[in-house]
Amino acid sequence: MTQHASRDLDAPFDPGTLHSNTLPALLQRLDVSVALTSFQANRLMLVRSEGATVDVLFREVPRPMGLVIEPQQMLLGSWAQVLEYRRHDALNASVEPGCPVDASYVPHSTRVTGDINIHDIARGHDGTLWMVNTAFSCLATLDPAYHFVPRWKPDFISSLAHEDRCHLNGMAMRDGRPAFVTAFSRDDTPLGWKSFRSEGLLMSVPAGQVLAEGLSFPHSPRWIDGWVYYCESGHGRVWRCREDGSESTLVAELPGYTRGLSHLGSLLFVGLSRVRVSENAPPLPVLEHHPTTVSGFWVIDLEKLDEQGWLIFTGDIDQIYDLALIEQARFPHIMAWSDEDFGHRFHFPPLTA
Repeated sequence: MTQHASRDLDAPFDPGTLHSNTLPALLQRLDVSVALTSFQANRLMLVRSEGATVDVLFREVPRPMGLVIEPQQMLLGSWAQVLEYRRHDALNASVEPGCPVDASYVPHSTRVTGDINIHDIARGHDGTLWMVNTAFSCLATLDPAYHFVPRWKPDFISSLAHEDRCHLNGMAMRDGRPAFVTAFSRDDTPLGWKSFRSEGLLMSVPAGQVLAEGLSFPHSPRWIDGWVYYCESGHGRVWRCREDGSESTLVAELPGYTRGLSHLGSLLFVGLSRVRVSENAPPLPVLEHHPTTVSGFWVIDLEKLDEQGWLIFTGDIDQIYDLALIEQARFPHIMAWSDEDFGHRFHFPPLTA
């Protein structure tokens, strides 16, 4: 199993990385950067490019998980809260002097949810923020009057309780509403999924139709051009199928625990995590083909089904949860909540009579 205890925020940190020779040019051509979260290392990472080089900016965040990137803001599911950053490009020239910063994200607000173990998050068509509330085995939204508002649960979950019964984790949006989810099992008992059986499933929402089952730790469903893509993390695989589960096709088999998907055009960005053998769980199937696994991300061409580039974290980043693209920004900056300069950066409209 790949879920590790999170690193202490104050512990020494090794930021080492390696990348393919093709990655800098690919990011430059696409005019994008890559944002990743690591709950294990308590880090949000921005993979940026300048000419023929790649730079990674690390920010400490307590247990970052699901990530949403929008034109003017970034939303991040974290420990017991959802963090909001706003884009303020007037700061570009001052936040990293000497660097070609082309987008600046500044802490803006936070919404307290309690420790509900937020996994995937996504914005709905009406502006509603949806999130997978893994602790309560449901999908939920935010409301100022509550920590969360439950909106849907699988039929096999008998009641809402802080028990993480089936490890509901992934959520795909279609036409601005949740359409597909992943879970590790159909268990309806506290932490029942930790029996570590390969009984994961991909389901439709709201009907709860099972599109795929018998999966090894599925994550990250995404609706892309008429297909449901998802990770079968325990095998290091990415699959796709139609909305009714038909035409199931293997897209990629990679050297790590696949989790976190984003796409641009025909390119699919896939997050990878290292697998650590545990005495409390059987070895994952991915180790049969890849005895040594890596963390980072791979870029796959969906038309050719071949590799276009990759980045590997060689230091203390073992686990990747989510991955999102920042479009039209090759070298973004994000200000830390702990940055002393944060208290002296203001964004406000002109005074009106």
